[in-house]
Amino acid sequence: MANDIEKLLNEIKALRQENKKLNNAIKHKKFGLVWMDVPEAFEKESVNKIPLLEEKKDLQIKSKNKYANEPHILLEGDNFHSLTCLNYTHKNSIDIIYIDPPYNTGGDDFHYKDKRMLDKYPDGKVVDKDDPLRHSKWLSFMSKRLELSKNLLNKEGVIFISIGEDELANLKLLCNQIFKEKNFLGLVSRVQKRGSDLGDYFKPTVDYVLAYAKNKTNIAKFKIGVDESKFKKIEIEGPRKGEFYEDSKSLYQSSLRDLRPNQKYPIECPDGTFVLPPYKVFDEIHREGEGRWRWTKDTYLEKKDTILVFKKTKNSPLMDQNGKKSVWNIYTKRYLKDAQKKGNVPPNIFEEFLNSEATKELGELDLSFSYPKPTSLIKHLIKITQKKNNIKVLDFFAGSGTTGQAVLELNEMDQGSRQFILCTNNENNICRDVTLERMKRLYDPAKYLPTYKIKNQKNEKIKNEIKSLKEKLKISVVDEINEELKELKELKKSYPTKKAERLSKNLEEKYQLLLLKIRNLTEKIISKKEDAKEIQQHNKKIVAEISKLEKKIINLNKPLDFSLKYYAMKFAGSAISHITDDDKIAIAYNAGELVAISENIMFETFKNNYSQFFINSTQEKCLAIYFDEDLDMLDEFKENLRNQSTSIKKSIVYMFSWGAEDYSYLFDEFNLNIVVKPIPQPILEIYKKIYKAEK
Repeated sequence: MANDIEKLLNEIKALRQENKKLNNAIKHKKFGLVWMDVPEAFEKESVNKIPLLEEKKDLQIKSKNKYANEPHILLEGDNFHSLTCLNYTHKNSIDIIYIDPPYNTGGDDFHYKDKRMLDKYPDGKVVDKDDPLRHSKWLSFMSKRLELSKNLLNKEGVIFISIGEDELANLKLLCNQIFKEKNFLGLVSRVQKRGSDLGDYFKPTVDYVLAYAKNKTNIAKFKIGVDESKFKKIEIEGPRKGEFYEDSKSLYQSSLRDLRPNQKYPIECPDGTFVLPPYKVFDEIHREGEGRWRWTKDTYLEKKDTILVFKKTKNSPLMDQNGKKSVWNIYTKRYLKDAQKKGNVPPNIFEEFLNSEATKELGELDLSFSYPKPTSLIKHLIKITQKKNNIKVLDFFAGSGTTGQAVLELNEMDQGSRQFILCTNNENNICRDVTLERMKRLYDPAKYLPTYKIKNQKNEKIKNEIKSLKEKLKISVVDEINEELKELKELKKSYPTKKAERLSKNLEEKYQLLLLKIRNLTEKIISKKEDAKEIQQHNKKIVAEISKLEKKIINLNKPLDFSLKYYAMKFAGSAISHITDDDKIAIAYNAGELVAISENIMFETFKNNYSQFFINSTQEKCLAIYFDEDLDMLDEFKENLRNQSTSIKKSIVYMFSWGAEDYSYLFDEFNLNIVVKPIPQPILEIYKKIYKAEK
């Protein structure tokens, strides 16, 4: 009984402290988001230790290309720890972050480990709708991760966050607090499904994408591509001869009624008449209620001979100088090259990236996952930023790996070298059985996709059936005659149209023979009309059968060549506030992979009890780490470095240091491009800032 009372008193004391903290926050915060911070618990092995990374070599994917791009990265572990590690390896270096965090709907999508409730719920619990701290737990969970992610974005970096209506308002305020309201880029509504049987007042068919910049002043305008199919016409003269253009936009638009000087003036048409938009008086004074052109008069005079197009129409909105409806309308040319250069600003509603598309994509890989996003959404978000094709893309709620597939497919499309970093926990083996498995099946579907062989056999069977049906298609005699008739008619065009000219050139006899052949073939077509009709019906049935079979062909992913490094979280040392010399040695010994990722030199060549060596994919860079506090083995280390450096253009050496000592003088004898850095102090300095902020 006494123990229960003591436990209750401790809980009351803790709640009073939380209440005091919240009251202080309210006093100091004049405007913004305030919530009760619910402390989050992590895995037991992570308590009071430093997060590091350990490569799982048996889970890596090796490119078939000797000179492939640097490997992509998959981090297994709590994304808070992954982001902590990335704050060392990728600070200020990520171009785009996309995340799809739990929507906190009160269902089963958000699981939280409340540090205060570990006795009752040691593995945490699902946050349901009735949880009084439902929103506080979600905000506590998201705020620390978003804070860490902000540090990773470079000066031109952008973050996109998918979210539902349950936390949209809170997330917007939280992002205003972390990324600053001035860096808000927009809120996009995404249609996630066409219809729904749910909802009491409105059918839930959309979710949202919030977009923020690290610094909005450094961000170029977002653009989407143009529809090239609209540019069907070809310029036949002038300096832009041969270019594609379209001319669907009229110079006058009825919506333009506001008074503007210099935008009412007569334009002469090809027949000599003059036209204006609807007017009261035929002059150049723009009055209330009159129409106007899109261009000023100066612009018109500059461009009238190059991009104006006059088209005759029965429904022209223009009026001539006599106050009658004109027979002309005026349009402006838009060249494809100009449109591509200018681009279009994307709308703030996305209608084409449905969740059903994502489910289909995973189904094609024989995988399933709750609430996946389509790769087309991620590809679209990456493309509208107009960033180069060698950027770094991070997703620290990687889930099924959609962002990874999107990046791989973009690279395949434009031969880019974008690099993705995916972070996810391994609850229910999600990281290994879904995220990694998706990457493997994209890399080599024939090897890793269980049903690939069966699907491929079905496809081959269908293709053989189609081939057999195509062989049954009949060629009509009429078709052959038509081809011959077409050639003769083309030949006829080469003859002079006037008989006198043909006679003068001795061509009349040949011309008459040509006409006779054309007549005979035409009559032959008429006589074979019934036969042609029968063959046409026969072919129509076969084509319909072919069409049905083609729809049955299963889409099999084309293999994508890439490298991927798989790292799992590991922990070393003590709490950051109580680091001992032994801890520093342990951290240095275990930090090799972390350092390798930071330098983007990730292929380990060997490791012994005092050093570790890596090279990059092109074997032009070498990373050497000496993690022993004694220098007894330094000569051997140098010799190994020389052996590694035969074809290396740059070597980076990390030397164990109790502080931040400069050991570059130890390598003065090397006739190499060598950079020497200390370890583990820079790692500890970054971690100190992170864990201090968490207290």
